[in-house]
Amino acid sequence: MKLSRVVRYSLAWLGFVAMGYALTLMFTDRVADDDANTSSAIVPPAGDDRGVDVNTIDIALAVLGGGEQRLSAWQGKPLVVNFWATWCAPCRREIPLLKTLQDEYAADELTVIGVAIDEMDAVQIYAEDAQFNYPVLVGEDSGFRMASAIGVQNFYVPITAFVDRSGRVTRIHTGEVHREDAELAIREIVAR
Repeated sequence: MKLSRVVRYSLAWLGFVAMGYALTLMFTDRVADDDANTSSAIVPPAGDDRGVDVNTIDIALAVLGGGEQRLSAWQGKPLVVNFWATWCAPCRREIPLLKTLQDEYAADELTVIGVAIDEMDAVQIYAEDAQFNYPVLVGEDSGFRMASAIGVQNFYVPITAFVDRSGRVTRIHTGEVHREDAELAIREIVAR
């Protein structure tokens, strides 16, 4: 039985739509309901009760604008390390908050670091509109490796790790971070 060209193209289109839907389900934060504006709880990282020391992670990522950097470059500063992607709607929604937090906690030496799990070209295009006021590192596979080294077990972006001045990961937040949750974790890391 031969199918007409229109039927074949329609079936192919439906297949692409189904594949896109499946990928969306794979990469969408299932803990947070985007419409309800709720978020998952901030939890201590898995493993060592003291948290991972980010200064020992030997993974260098490309820096938006050129060069490479490791997290140890910010040794001695409290960090908010945000794993995100250009195609992730919750990630894009939380960037204005992260920019605001970077400004508000500058006196406490807080540094927000964006880790884009994406291609450099896509991040550069997005960055033109986003106008980041904090460093952005870019790495596809190496970004996943860095997240894993920090203690992330279930990887659904956005993910935000809070790191105290000694380099210890104190909390990991999966899903879109909101001001109340972020400020609670930030107060903890700047006080140490």
